[in-house]
Amino acid sequence: MRICSMSEVAPGMELGKSLFDEKGRLLLRSGYRLESEILRRLHATGRSAIYVMEEGTEDIIPEEIVSEQIRSRATQAMADTIDQVASAASFRTDIPPDKLGVVVKKASEYKNVVNVDRVATEISSIVDEILDSSAQVLNQTLIKSRAGYNTEHAIDTTLIAILIGRHLLYSRRDLLELGTGAFLHDIGKLPMPQLAYKALRSTRTRTGPRFTNIRLSENSS
Repeated sequence: MRICSMSEVAPGMELGKSLFDEKGRLLLRSGYRLESEILRRLHATGRSAIYVMEEGTEDIIPEEIVSEQIRSRATQAMADTIDQVASAASFRTDIPPDKLGVVVKKASEYKNVVNVDRVATEISSIVDEILDSSAQVLNQTLIKSRAGYNTEHAIDTTLIAILIGRHLLYSRRDLLELGTGAFLHDIGKLPMPQLAYKALRSTRTRTGPRFTNIRLSENSS
């Protein structure tokens, strides 16, 4: 099995590792023979690479930090958390920058929106697998998709943070706190993707009103 850039993947290749969408739902199981239409759809998601099986690589199995099942559940939890925060705050991607301050001032009303128990359960599973694993690197960070970037980034940040904590001999309790913080570190801006993108990518100075409002929303979360 090897990582293959999407630009090199061809019809007929065998998928090496199962693929999941941005909600953690199974898209394709490992062993699937890739077809032209499926490849077109994968390209459309912005996925950068996949694992494929090739002759001579059958015995090469990348060691992952956590199992596909754990990663999938954590991805579902993050996707649901983003939806819950967006729904509770009634965020809309077309909110003009001069109105964002009104939303930010009401942020204290949404402190209990995140399902902390569910998040804690998933982080606990991740911590336990990492503590039981001998893997030192995060192979999956090499593979990204545009459609699922936010959830993938949250999971990868969590795994890297816990790996660092393990290296520093943090207690399990400290690893849980570290992992939870890393998991939710972007939650304040994720419900407003277009607004955040416009503000942070703006050619204007980052001390202007747009950037200030985005920073306020991040701090309030």
